[in-house]
Amino acid sequence: MIFGSNDASSGVLLTSSTNTLDNVVTGLTIDLKSVDDDPVTVSVTEDTAGVEASINTFIEAYNAILTNIENATVFDEESGERGVLLGDGLLISLRGGLFNALQNTNQGFSNSFDRLTEVGISIGSEGRLEFDREEFREALLDDPEGVEALFTRRVISDEDSSQEGLPDGVTVTDPNARDQFDELGAMGRLEEFLKNYTDSIDGVLTSRTNSIDTQITNQQSRIDSLTEGLDRERLRLETQFVAMEQALAQLQSQQSALASLTSLG
Repeated sequence: MIFGSNDASSGVLLTSSTNTLDNVVTGLTIDLKSVDDDPVTVSVTEDTAGVEASINTFIEAYNAILTNIENATVFDEESGERGVLLGDGLLISLRGGLFNALQNTNQGFSNSFDRLTEVGISIGSEGRLEFDREEFREALLDDPEGVEALFTRRVISDEDSSQEGLPDGVTVTDPNARDQFDELGAMGRLEEFLKNYTDSIDGVLTSRTNSIDTQITNQQSRIDSLTEGLDRERLRLETQFVAMEQALAQLQSQQSALASLTSLG
């Protein structure tokens, strides 16, 4: 097979022990089906369907989170319906933070695309994300590396995170310390923002959950204590009632005896 030119003298002769050619073009495999005397042109286009599907899945998940937040904080003036977390500042902060994380520009670097709105992802009605596939495809065709960087770039800072104030030659690094980044794309910014809420040690939601669990435990202890007190009071009253019944029985017996004596007189 002559590659690169119709003229055998200026083209490159390619041979293979099979009908498959690898690494002729980076990332491309050519399967040879038949022999042809005429030149064959191979056109290569990117299949963006998988990338678009992933972006669409992300957008659906993001919009579902907004729906859950709204359902939890809703207030219907006509029906008086209230969400279980109406007025909760944490959810309001979470919603605003999600919006900012996606609308901000690239952190620490500038590129041909600095915002998601420049590649077809925009804020629509009620804060929902919308996806313009055609605009995304145009951006991907124009600068695929720029689109990739916008979504995925992560450059970890090389600054020393060890503790200061220790003797020379001694350093202590916190194993729970988070990575610091010099550069972050959109998904990295969003992930780092969400870590503030979901971190299993000091995340906002983790702290809220622990606080609620503590309140539940304290309330249950109070309920158990009150129940024990009520049980003791019930036992005391039952004991008094039995004693009163016995006293009344004795009085009735004495009354009957006195009545008998009176009849004899």
